[in-house]
Amino acid sequence: KLSGLMFDRTVDVTPGAIISSVEGKEIGRITSVTYSPKLKCTIALAYLKYDYLAAETTLKVATGSQEVSGKVVGLPFIASAKS
Repeated sequence: KLSGLMFDRTVDVTPGAIISSVEGKEIGRITSVTYSPKLKCTIALAYLKYDYLAAETTLKVATGSQEVSGKVVGLPFIASAKS
């Protein structure tokens, strides 16, 4: 299901990047990504497996030779950031 992802800082993530659970299981892929000046962090849309859709679920995204941590957030992003 299409879901929102938020990172706690600016990260270099590209569309198509593989998303993994904290246990290392592949759970989805990034579809689009951008920097949000309002939220001051990188945000992304991604397709995730249903078991990982809960808000605040921590996940890992492959960015070349390293992985960065992110979390699942509800859409729209701005409303999610206020809660």
